[in-house]
Amino acid sequence: MRGNDVKRSRLGRWAPWVLLLGLGIQDTALAAAGEVTAARGRVTVATPAGEIKALERGSTVNEGDVVNTGPGSFAKMKFSDGSAFYLRPSTRFQVESYQDTGGQKEDDRGIFGLLKGGFRFVSGLIGQRNKDAVKLRTPVATIGIRGSDGSFRLCSGGDCFDIPLDEIPDDGLYMKTNEGEFLIERELDGRFTVTPVPAGKTAYVSPGADEPEVGDEGLPVIENDDYPDPKDPDDDPEPLGCGPGA
Repeated sequence: MRGNDVKRSRLGRWAPWVLLLGLGIQDTALAAAGEVTAARGRVTVATPAGEIKALERGSTVNEGDVVNTGPGSFAKMKFSDGSAFYLRPSTRFQVESYQDTGGQKEDDRGIFGLLKGGFRFVSGLIGQRNKDAVKLRTPVATIGIRGSDGSFRLCSGGDCFDIPLDEIPDDGLYMKTNEGEFLIERELDGRFTVTPVPAGKTAYVSPGADEPEVGDEGLPVIENDDYPDPKDPDDDPEPLGCGPGA
Protein backbone atom coordinates (compact mmCIF):
# COMPACT_ATOMS: atom_id res chain seq x y z
CA MET A 1 0.00 0.00 0.00
CA ARG A 2 2.79 2.39 0.87
CA GLY A 3 4.32 1.97 -2.62
CA ASN A 4 1.05 2.85 -4.28
CA ASP A 5 0.70 5.91 -2.05
CA VAL A 6 4.16 7.10 -3.11
CA LYS A 7 3.29 6.66 -6.79
CA ARG A 8 0.04 8.60 -6.37
CA SER A 9 1.91 11.33 -4.54
CA ARG A 10 4.42 11.68 -7.36
CA LEU A 11 1.69 11.74 -10.00
CA GLY A 12 -0.20 14.37 -8.05
CA ARG A 13 2.93 16.52 -7.84
CA TRP A 14 3.43 16.47 -11.62
CA ALA A 15 -0.25 16.74 -12.63
CA PRO A 16 -0.44 20.58 -12.66
CA TRP A 17 2.69 20.81 -14.85
CA VAL A 18 1.37 18.20 -17.26
CA LEU A 19 -1.92 20.11 -17.48
CA LEU A 20 -0.15 23.42 -18.15
CA LEU A 21 2.03 21.81 -20.80
CA GLY A 22 -1.04 20.36 -22.49
CA LEU A 23 -2.79 23.71 -22.47
CA GLY A 24 0.30 25.35 -23.94
CA ILE A 25 0.41 22.84 -26.78
CA GLN A 26 -3.32 23.34 -27.37
CA ASP A 27 -2.94 27.14 -27.46
CA THR A 28 -0.09 26.82 -29.97
CA ALA A 29 -2.15 24.52 -32.16
CA LEU A 30 -5.14 26.86 -32.05
CA ALA A 31 -3.17 30.06 -32.65
CA ALA A 32 -4.25 31.50 -36.00
CA ALA A 33 -1.73 32.84 -38.50
CA GLY A 34 -3.97 35.73 -39.46
CA GLU A 35 -7.43 37.25 -39.43
CA VAL A 36 -9.79 38.66 -42.05
CA THR A 37 -10.23 42.37 -41.30
CA ALA A 38 -12.62 43.12 -44.17
CA ALA A 39 -14.45 41.10 -46.79
CA ARG A 40 -17.05 41.73 -49.44
CA GLY A 41 -18.78 39.41 -51.87
CA ARG A 42 -17.83 35.75 -52.15
CA VAL A 43 -14.70 34.99 -50.13
CA THR A 44 -13.92 31.37 -49.24
CA VAL A 45 -11.08 29.30 -47.79
CA ALA A 46 -10.03 25.74 -48.60
CA THR A 47 -8.24 24.16 -45.63
CA PRO A 48 -5.58 21.42 -45.74
CA ALA A 49 -8.24 19.07 -44.34
CA GLY A 50 -10.39 19.61 -47.45
CA GLU A 51 -13.01 21.87 -45.88
CA ILE A 52 -14.36 24.82 -47.85
CA LYS A 53 -15.77 27.63 -45.73
CA ALA A 54 -17.00 31.16 -46.26
CA LEU A 55 -14.84 33.91 -44.79
CA GLU A 56 -16.07 37.13 -43.23
CA ARG A 57 -14.66 39.82 -41.01
CA GLY A 58 -13.16 38.19 -37.93
CA SER A 59 -12.57 34.80 -39.59
CA THR A 60 -9.13 33.28 -39.10
CA VAL A 61 -6.69 31.95 -41.67
CA ASN A 62 -4.01 29.37 -40.98
CA GLU A 63 -0.94 27.74 -42.45
CA GLY A 64 -1.85 25.76 -45.55
CA ASP A 65 -5.12 27.59 -46.21
CA VAL A 66 -6.01 28.70 -49.74
CA VAL A 67 -8.17 31.84 -49.86
CA ASN A 68 -10.31 32.60 -52.91
CA THR A 69 -12.12 35.81 -53.82
CA GLY A 70 -14.89 35.68 -56.41
CA PRO A 71 -15.66 38.20 -59.17
CA GLY A 72 -16.42 41.61 -57.69
CA SER A 73 -15.21 40.44 -54.27
CA PHE A 74 -12.26 41.33 -52.07
CA ALA A 75 -10.66 40.51 -48.74
CA LYS A 76 -8.20 42.12 -46.37
CA MET A 77 -6.13 40.02 -43.99
CA LYS A 78 -3.77 40.94 -41.18
CA PHE A 79 -1.27 38.41 -39.85
CA SER A 80 0.04 38.07 -36.30
CA ASP A 81 3.32 39.86 -37.11
CA GLY A 82 1.45 42.88 -38.50
CA SER A 83 1.90 42.07 -42.19
CA ALA A 84 -1.22 42.64 -44.27
CA PHE A 85 -2.74 41.71 -47.63
CA TYR A 86 -5.50 43.10 -49.79
CA LEU A 87 -6.77 40.43 -52.20
CA ARG A 88 -8.34 41.84 -55.36
CA PRO A 89 -11.31 40.15 -57.08
CA SER A 90 -10.80 36.69 -58.65
CA THR A 91 -7.68 35.89 -56.63
CA ARG A 92 -6.33 32.62 -55.27
CA PHE A 93 -3.88 33.07 -52.40
CA GLN A 94 -2.13 30.49 -50.19
CA VAL A 95 -0.52 30.68 -46.77
CA GLU A 96 2.21 28.19 -47.68
CA SER A 97 4.21 28.30 -44.45
CA TYR A 98 3.86 30.55 -41.42
CA GLN A 99 5.35 30.71 -37.93
CA ASP A 100 5.47 33.70 -35.62
CA THR A 101 6.91 33.29 -32.12
CA GLY A 102 7.59 36.97 -31.63
CA GLY A 103 11.27 36.51 -32.37
CA GLN A 104 11.76 33.67 -29.89
CA LYS A 105 12.78 31.30 -32.68
CA GLU A 106 15.09 31.92 -35.59
CA ASP A 107 12.90 29.96 -37.98
CA ASP A 108 9.94 32.36 -37.81
CA ARG A 109 8.74 32.73 -41.39
CA GLY A 110 6.01 33.86 -43.72
CA ILE A 111 5.84 32.17 -47.12
CA PHE A 112 2.82 33.19 -49.20
CA GLY A 113 1.71 32.13 -52.67
CA LEU A 114 -0.10 34.07 -55.40
CA LEU A 115 -1.72 31.41 -57.56
CA LYS A 116 -4.10 33.66 -59.47
CA GLY A 117 -5.22 37.29 -59.48
CA GLY A 118 -3.45 39.93 -57.45
CA PHE A 119 -2.84 41.54 -54.11
CA ARG A 120 -1.23 44.42 -52.28
CA PHE A 121 1.18 43.41 -49.54
CA VAL A 122 2.69 45.32 -46.62
CA SER A 123 5.41 43.49 -44.69
CA GLY A 124 5.46 43.08 -40.89
CA LEU A 125 7.74 42.21 -37.99
CA ILE A 126 8.97 38.84 -39.28
CA GLY A 127 10.42 40.60 -42.31
CA GLN A 128 11.95 43.29 -40.11
CA ARG A 129 13.67 40.72 -37.92
CA ASN A 130 14.83 38.56 -40.84
CA LYS A 131 14.28 39.84 -44.37
CA ASP A 132 14.99 36.44 -45.91
CA ALA A 133 12.24 34.81 -43.82
CA VAL A 134 9.41 36.29 -45.91
CA LYS A 135 8.78 35.29 -49.52
CA LEU A 136 5.99 35.84 -52.02
CA ARG A 137 5.85 32.94 -54.45
CA THR A 138 4.25 33.03 -57.89
CA PRO A 139 4.37 30.63 -60.87
CA VAL A 140 6.92 32.86 -62.65
CA ALA A 141 9.14 34.16 -59.83
CA THR A 142 9.74 34.28 -56.10
CA ILE A 143 9.66 37.75 -54.56
CA GLY A 144 11.91 38.68 -51.63
CA ILE A 145 11.04 41.59 -49.37
CA ARG A 146 13.00 44.48 -47.87
CA GLY A 147 10.60 46.36 -45.59
CA SER A 148 8.20 46.51 -48.46
CA ASP A 149 4.80 47.71 -49.61
CA GLY A 150 3.82 46.71 -53.13
CA SER A 151 1.12 45.66 -55.57
CA PHE A 152 1.12 42.51 -57.71
CA ARG A 153 -1.03 41.13 -60.54
CA LEU A 154 -0.57 37.72 -62.14
CA CYS A 155 -1.94 37.32 -65.66
CA SER A 156 -2.37 33.85 -67.10
CA GLY A 157 -4.37 32.51 -70.01
CA GLY A 158 -5.84 35.92 -70.82
CA ASP A 159 -7.54 36.27 -67.43
CA CYS A 160 -6.59 39.97 -67.14
CA PHE A 161 -9.24 41.00 -69.67
CA ASP A 162 -10.89 43.20 -67.02
CA ILE A 163 -8.13 45.82 -67.39
CA PRO A 164 -9.42 48.65 -69.65
CA LEU A 165 -6.80 48.33 -72.40
CA ASP A 166 -6.98 47.97 -76.18
CA GLU A 167 -5.36 44.52 -75.92
CA ILE A 168 -5.36 41.83 -73.24
CA PRO A 169 -2.06 42.10 -71.31
CA ASP A 170 0.63 39.49 -71.90
CA ASP A 171 0.82 36.64 -69.42
CA GLY A 172 3.25 37.15 -66.57
CA LEU A 173 3.69 38.95 -63.27
CA TYR A 174 3.20 42.72 -63.04
CA MET A 175 4.31 44.56 -59.92
CA LYS A 176 4.94 47.97 -58.38
CA THR A 177 6.99 48.84 -55.30
CA ASN A 178 5.29 51.54 -53.26
CA GLU A 179 7.79 51.59 -50.39
CA GLY A 180 10.99 49.78 -49.51
CA GLU A 181 12.26 47.28 -52.06
CA PHE A 182 11.34 43.92 -53.55
CA LEU A 183 13.70 41.35 -55.05
CA ILE A 184 12.72 39.25 -58.07
CA GLU A 185 14.39 35.85 -57.61
CA ARG A 186 14.51 33.46 -60.59
CA GLU A 187 16.37 30.58 -62.13
CA LEU A 188 17.43 31.65 -65.63
CA ASP A 189 19.46 29.34 -67.86
CA GLY A 190 20.65 27.35 -64.87
CA ARG A 191 21.75 30.37 -62.84
CA PHE A 192 20.09 32.08 -59.89
CA THR A 193 19.34 35.76 -60.50
CA VAL A 194 18.15 38.54 -58.19
CA THR A 195 16.66 41.72 -59.66
CA PRO A 196 15.91 44.58 -57.23
CA VAL A 197 12.78 46.69 -57.70
CA PRO A 198 13.20 49.87 -55.58
CA ALA A 199 10.46 52.20 -54.38
CA GLY A 200 8.61 53.94 -57.21
CA LYS A 201 9.64 51.33 -59.80
CA THR A 202 7.48 48.86 -61.68
CA ALA A 203 8.44 45.49 -63.13
CA TYR A 204 7.16 42.85 -65.53
CA VAL A 205 8.28 39.22 -65.28
CA SER A 206 7.47 37.03 -68.27
CA PRO A 207 6.75 33.31 -67.95
CA GLY A 208 9.72 32.62 -70.25
CA ALA A 209 13.44 32.90 -69.72
CA ASP A 210 13.65 36.65 -70.29
CA GLU A 211 15.20 39.02 -67.77
CA PRO A 212 12.64 40.98 -65.70
CA GLU A 213 11.81 44.41 -67.11
CA VAL A 214 12.20 47.13 -64.46
CA GLY A 215 11.30 50.73 -65.23
CA ASP A 216 9.89 54.07 -64.13
CA GLU A 217 6.84 54.00 -66.37
CA GLY A 218 3.54 52.97 -64.86
CA LEU A 219 2.18 49.59 -65.90
CA PRO A 220 -1.51 49.85 -66.89
CA VAL A 221 -2.16 46.41 -65.39
CA ILE A 222 -1.25 47.87 -61.98
CA GLU A 223 -2.06 51.56 -62.43
CA ASN A 224 -5.59 50.94 -63.76
CA ASP A 225 -6.48 48.56 -60.96
CA ASP A 226 -7.54 49.36 -57.40
CA TYR A 227 -5.17 48.29 -54.61
CA PRO A 228 -6.25 50.00 -51.36
CA ASP A 229 -4.15 50.04 -48.19
CA PRO A 230 -4.59 46.58 -46.58
CA LYS A 231 -3.90 47.99 -43.11
CA ASP A 232 -6.58 50.68 -43.33
CA PRO A 233 -10.01 49.21 -42.47
CA ASP A 234 -11.77 52.19 -44.07
CA ASP A 235 -9.86 52.12 -47.38
CA ASP A 236 -12.10 49.89 -49.48
CA PRO A 237 -12.26 49.93 -53.28
CA GLU A 238 -15.24 51.64 -54.85
CA PRO A 239 -16.48 50.30 -57.15
CA LEU A 240 -15.12 46.76 -56.94
CA GLY A 241 -13.21 45.63 -59.99
CA CYS A 242 -13.35 46.94 -63.51
CA GLY A 243 -15.71 44.58 -65.30
CA PRO A 244 -17.46 41.24 -65.32
CA GLY A 245 -14.22 39.29 -64.86
CA ALA A 246 -12.74 41.51 -62.16
